[in-house]
Amino acid sequence: MSEDKVELDKDTLKKLFSLAGMEVPENIDNEQIEKIAGKLQHDINGLKAGINVAQSSTNESNLDEKVVPQNSPETLVNEYLKGGEDQKRPRTVLIIDDLGVIVYQLELLFKKMGFEVTTSSRVNDCITKFKKKDFGYVVMDLFLPTEKEGFLLLDELKKLVLLCKLDTKIIVMTASSKTDYKINCKNRGADYFIEKTQGWQNELINYCK
Repeated sequence: MSEDKVELDKDTLKKLFSLAGMEVPENIDNEQIEKIAGKLQHDINGLKAGINVAQSSTNESNLDEKVVPQNSPETLVNEYLKGGEDQKRPRTVLIIDDLGVIVYQLELLFKKMGFEVTTSSRVNDCITKFKKKDFGYVVMDLFLPTEKEGFLLLDELKKLVLLCKLDTKIIVMTASSKTDYKINCKNRGADYFIEKTQGWQNELINYCK
């Protein structure tokens, strides 16, 4: 029996790549199509697993609201965020600061540690760069140029980390000693907070080793 060939137009292919969260390549061949099919299947399986876990959690909570099921979504998320010894975080870092001196200094420090460094000074630009690469760390200043932009950026980056199930560690740094900033950053999902006092560069290096 002969195989039926199915031809896909450009718009359909673009939609498929978009669903998989992948950029549309210039030349699309069978290998690219197989790759995107595998990615979509992986995402679908993940959604099915999430639905089953959510249903199990709901049934358990009806019995005792105070008991958190071992495989509840909350437990799974927390386990993911903790990372694991078997996970190897990529030696890539995105440095975000609107002060060129700080960016240059940190770029030299991280390159000496063997990191592949990407820099940015604007919120929109760094979000675009973040979407194109798997970063092990993001080091961002809170004032870009004010804390309002910094908090918005932190929210967007954390959303992308959770949505794409990345193992990226987000580090927020600031010269301000205001305690509220640290609390707010932690509540918004920052993994580490550094106040730019004496020796703050060494603190940053030790965290990213």
